[in-house]
Amino acid sequence: MRVEHIKPKMRARVYFALIAAILVALLTAVVTAVCMRVRPADAAGTAKITIHIYDPEQHYNVAGWIWMPSLDGAEYNISATAAAGEQFKKTYTYNNKPETNVARTMTVNVTEAQRIALNDGSAELGMLICGATGATQGEFWARYQKETGDVTVNLKSLFGGNEAHVYYIRRDSTVYTDIEEAKNALNRVIGVRFTKLTASSTRIEFESAIPLAGTQVSVYKGNTELGTAVAQQRGEEKCASYAEFNALNSGNFDFTANYVLKLTVDGVKTELPILNIALLDSAEFIKKYETADAQNLEYGALYTSASTTFRVWAPIATSVGLKLYNDGQNGDAYSVLALKKRVQSGGAWSGVWELTVDGNLDGKYYTYVVSNYGAETETIDPYAKACGANGLRGMVVNLDGTNPAGWANDKHLYAKNPAAADVPIVWEASVGDFSSSSDSGMKYKGKYLAFTEQNTTVPGTNLKTGISYLKDLGITYVHLNPVYDFATVDETELNKADNTKDNFNWGYDPQNYNIPEGSFSTDPANGAVRINEFKQMVMALHNAGIGVVMDVVYNHTYSTGGQALHDTVPFYYHRTESRGQFTNDSGCGNATASERSMVRKYIIESILYWANEYHIDGFRFDLMGIHDKVTLNAVRAELDKLDNGNGRKLLIYGEPWSADGTYVADSYKLRIESTAEAIAGTGKYTQNADNIMVKLLFSSASNGDEKALNQLDPRIAVFNGSGRDGLRGECRDRAPTSGWVNGAPSNLGRVRRMLEGGIGGFAEGLYTGTGSRNVAYAAAHDNYTLWDHIRGAKHGNQPALYYDHAETNDVKRCKLVASAYMMSTGISFMLAGEEMGRTKYGNENSYNSPSKLNRITWSRQSEFAELYAYYKSLIALRKQYAPQLFSYEKSITPSFSSGSFVTTDYQTGRFVFTRTKNGATLTLDLDPSTLSGYVKIGNDRLNV
Repeated sequence: MRVEHIKPKMRARVYFALIAAILVALLTAVVTAVCMRVRPADAAGTAKITIHIYDPEQHYNVAGWIWMPSLDGAEYNISATAAAGEQFKKTYTYNNKPETNVARTMTVNVTEAQRIALNDGSAELGMLICGATGATQGEFWARYQKETGDVTVNLKSLFGGNEAHVYYIRRDSTVYTDIEEAKNALNRVIGVRFTKLTASSTRIEFESAIPLAGTQVSVYKGNTELGTAVAQQRGEEKCASYAEFNALNSGNFDFTANYVLKLTVDGVKTELPILNIALLDSAEFIKKYETADAQNLEYGALYTSASTTFRVWAPIATSVGLKLYNDGQNGDAYSVLALKKRVQSGGAWSGVWELTVDGNLDGKYYTYVVSNYGAETETIDPYAKACGANGLRGMVVNLDGTNPAGWANDKHLYAKNPAAADVPIVWEASVGDFSSSSDSGMKYKGKYLAFTEQNTTVPGTNLKTGISYLKDLGITYVHLNPVYDFATVDETELNKADNTKDNFNWGYDPQNYNIPEGSFSTDPANGAVRINEFKQMVMALHNAGIGVVMDVVYNHTYSTGGQALHDTVPFYYHRTESRGQFTNDSGCGNATASERSMVRKYIIESILYWANEYHIDGFRFDLMGIHDKVTLNAVRAELDKLDNGNGRKLLIYGEPWSADGTYVADSYKLRIESTAEAIAGTGKYTQNADNIMVKLLFSSASNGDEKALNQLDPRIAVFNGSGRDGLRGECRDRAPTSGWVNGAPSNLGRVRRMLEGGIGGFAEGLYTGTGSRNVAYAAAHDNYTLWDHIRGAKHGNQPALYYDHAETNDVKRCKLVASAYMMSTGISFMLAGEEMGRTKYGNENSYNSPSKLNRITWSRQSEFAELYAYYKSLIALRKQYAPQLFSYEKSITPSFSSGSFVTTDYQTGRFVFTRTKNGATLTLDLDPSTLSGYVKIGNDRLNV
């Protein structure tokens, strides 16, 4: 996921959990993680929707992001003043003076077709009312930020004539279509939560549409009143309140209880559950529930042929039920049982529920029914290792029974081909892209098994495809875009491609982290099949001398409500702001809280599971900047222990940035503070001493701090986005800009630093601290392919032929770019098909575009034969001289990457670079102004 110039992925569907009745009352509500949408022009309409927006603080510094049929998303502005006769308003007394707050409006014009679809209920209006960031320039998401999750509005039968009305209170995820109901809502409160727990009292905070200072509020535990207090204004915001209760304190607080806040305003009664959001980071919670016992246990469906133990961590739940099914998607449960609290040594309970069920349950499906805050939610086990179609029910699985023939002899790449493992040349592909083209010559299109097919060719030619092609090209690792179970592809609708809108998504929308994606298998309904076929794919690549890197997206979940982690322990697995909202570090509506013990445990043990069970050779962390350094260093340390220490040869790299710059969540700060007080007696994953988020290290390293990234293990590499942009230009406002190779030679400084593994002593570029942290590349799945970027045209501005023809000068530019990044130290990374001019016809965000656009067109080898041959030769050269010049192990030592720039011309871009190590000398003489140059090592020379 690219977030330096963020183009996050859109989401295709919305999940609503049973717990919605509670969470709707919060600012956060039940949300789907929704990312930035393509912004088209506003269409002239024959009807309109008027959105009435009431801002309790009367700032009205908001704008709307609206979507509906035929409108993927567009910006709408709020009126400067209230409309005459506006009824959505409230008069109240504040500081002994009467005030009237009148809503402002936002007008959305709709076409007749849109009006019909909205009015008959076949489609809904989607909207985000976003607050100003303070920025005055840039795209919408630079100037505005989310304040809630997505809001969807059903306007069925609500168009009176040609106009419909929607009423919205700022920062509340509830919308209204009836004016009287909306006006009554102005007397309610939202976002009720505990924020502080001490030995003498508790503090409750909440927001409202009118000032409530001086109002009496009461706290109940179930039906028992615990005490009353008078609300006080919180800070400068007149509609933000707090109340403190002495009757409830750390001595008698029950994290599993259903506490309720009650009050009456203008005759309207409010009864809302009080959530423990901030208390999840309190020292009391950490000491009570994040114990060594809780952290050391294994969770999930723990199978033996005689019985299965179901174990889950749900510390605020009042009950956890187990439903057993014969089918992964359909039919009723054949057995409903109750899990019991697992009492640890000393008699304390640390939030663990478990139940052992006798008998061989292999192949049976199951869910949990978890009761939190008085509401029950049926959810898949967050620790499930197998599932049915669409990941709705977990499956008990005998993993030994999923192993293909020969699996016992399969080994990691470092054991099968140690020379290849030490010279990472990574080829990034989606399983769907790899084989879906009609010219792939493969039987299992879009499937794991396509990687097992041997000797495939473009039909009617001798052009190699598939794994035969990969062996010929010479790459050493295949990086697979997400292959865990993701949310946005319906696994029951296989192979329904129509070349315009088929069942495709990159998969950066995690649903079940420890289960392979089902749409890439031949039978998604059978939970064992996807596991077996995934292992066949890995084994085939290993047999070809190629390692497998897995793209992991632990930084956010596709949704909150409707996702197993959140449904099991609401708000624990995600960061929150002071008001209880989910943060948006990811640009996708939420961000996970890796600094919390049980989240850290989940991530580390998930990585170890994939490495052990599936023999994965490396992990690429999406938006790694969101994670904290303690967690990432712990992942590295635990991998290092595998296979008698050989696990240190497994790769780790990732994106060091995030979607929100250097913002640090309130919950993160509180967790770091509380850990110091609570750490004694807790488990191995609790440590947060000297912790910092990776995005802050990245920001410092990008701004001249030579030592910032040294806080990460030297074998945790980062994408050198600065070097990439220096080579071929950035992507700004969805358009390609120029870099060193295509008209902006002043970018040479960033290229120079990348060549020396990120350690060069120049004023420009990302400082990695050592070559092993450097991922040198020119293109990835995000943004433009290298060919499209060099061609320099936005999607739709040029005909297909513009991209399909191997224009001579642009081929040379691609060769110059490849020469620079592939001769850099560290990890060499390339987008699949880059070596044959892969195109997406100018589409720079094809996350859910049809396969016709995303797939690899293997026949391009013919038109781009010169480019392919050059890449193949560069790869061979890098591998041949790896022991002397490109060893990943040796690049851990900073001095290994240093060289000398004999010539640097910032006017033309020409440079001559030499680097001598272990008796071999690399010479690069590259000149973008004349589109000429060469790469030379010893007696081997490649001319551009």
